[in-house]
Amino acid sequence: MTKKPPQTPTACGEAAAPTPRKGRAIRLKTMDDVRVEMAHVYTDARQKRLEPEKATKLIYILSQIGTVIEGTDLAKRIAELERRA
Repeated sequence: MTKKPPQTPTACGEAAAPTPRKGRAIRLKTMDDVRVEMAHVYTDARQKRLEPEKATKLIYILSQIGTVIEGTDLAKRIAELERRA
């Protein structure tokens, strides 16, 4: 079985398959990491390297990851304040 080559934009305006990001590891440990990845997804969608429906799903997942990071950071800060009190 052979792999299909990545799609390219067509004259009809169809979105292309996402371009692989060679050499770039995706880190999602901080809110800044999530913000940067959201910007990459947005850019890929704007440049038609990613279908809008897929971009929407990825942004939703990234926002959920951001919410978890915020909650975890807040819980750590509260625990530290309680420890000091």
